[in-house]
Amino acid sequence: MLRKTALLLLIHFGAPTLALAIERANYSASLDLQSAQHTSKPQDSASQKAVFQFEQFVGFNKRWSGVFGVHGFYEGQYKNHPDDYPKPLRDQDTQDFRLHDTFLEYRTRDWSTKIGNQQVVWGESFGTSYLDLVNPKDLREGQSLNFSKIRLPNFMLNVKYSSRKDSLQMILIPRPLYNIMALPGSDFSSLLQETTAFKDTQITREKEGKPGNLEYGLRYSQNFKKVDLSYIFFSYFDRYPNYRPGAATAPPDLLVLDEHHARITSYGLAFAADLDGYLVRGEGIFTNGRRFHTKDGETFGLQTTDETAYTVSVDLPTWSSLNVSLQIAESRFLTAAPYFQRQQLQQFGGARLLWSFENGSNLQMVWTPSLTDKGSRLQGEYMYPLGSRFELQMGAESYEGASESDFGRLRRASRVYLLLKSFFRG
Repeated sequence: MLRKTALLLLIHFGAPTLALAIERANYSASLDLQSAQHTSKPQDSASQKAVFQFEQFVGFNKRWSGVFGVHGFYEGQYKNHPDDYPKPLRDQDTQDFRLHDTFLEYRTRDWSTKIGNQQVVWGESFGTSYLDLVNPKDLREGQSLNFSKIRLPNFMLNVKYSSRKDSLQMILIPRPLYNIMALPGSDFSSLLQETTAFKDTQITREKEGKPGNLEYGLRYSQNFKKVDLSYIFFSYFDRYPNYRPGAATAPPDLLVLDEHHARITSYGLAFAADLDGYLVRGEGIFTNGRRFHTKDGETFGLQTTDETAYTVSVDLPTWSSLNVSLQIAESRFLTAAPYFQRQQLQQFGGARLLWSFENGSNLQMVWTPSLTDKGSRLQGEYMYPLGSRFELQMGAESYEGASESDFGRLRRASRVYLLLKSFFRG
């Protein structure tokens, strides 16, 4: 409420003055219309979605600038097929509208200071990126080919110093935001797919923490000719929830689970090296105090554990407009326990293909096999430009594996889709 009030006061009293001081301004907007079809039986409609995004940039002078952005969507699938989806899912996820990147920036030769809703990217691997931990993600439709499509801007103070050889970034988040998880009944929900004694399960989301639950982090980077090194520290609340039975639980008909988020601390190291045309990236992270569910027989519990995780990827030299990248990733809980819906050790492989064509079209494919439980996720998308203001995207994603595997639980999310994107700029 305090953030919204401050923003309204700034617009009311500051807009007339700022308008007179604007030296340059431009805007961009896009509208996506998507239709998707399930590829698993029954092969019926999976999504009928419209997504709108708008961003306005203003430059006041060489040092001061600002961005205002909004994002919204409407999912017609839930409205048009109400009998196929639970009411809590339809009520919460049919539509959404929120501020996107909206911040004020002051920049000098060596310093940049931003305050407002923004994105900070500390991990840049594809498929799996454990260091992309600052901003929460909208995971209602799983993991996108492009992380920027699901990353949710946080309100934060972001100060960065940069020189030719090193840089230091400091962030302060006064109120944490959390991942938006898929609700029961969604194609992308893997929670409690196993049989329970309850007829129905509902989730009470916790999208943001209490004001004053400060999060803070540092990233220091150094450049050594062909190698970049970054050291990361972040004290924050886990973007992923753990669940506890809510007061509205009514056995045996209804199980209500309330989201909770543990305070955790992460220490990370990232590197990037150019080795004669082979770009090698790596990131490793140690996280203290994660909480994850266990299941021993019919008894559910919570286990506090530390976690280590890493990813290593290599981009091969470009050949005839074709880019290929390979990756391996691992997450390990350091405390042994019968974890629910994941193993103590998770290992993933990965391969990405980016192919650009002379007519401006391109093809992107990402394959993520689970080396632990033999499941896999395959995503592909072909983009064809229709002039300067429209493009057509045709894509598919497939989830395979045993019913208890990481990706096999999401088999119903397998789909093909067609998306028409329109652009507006000025």
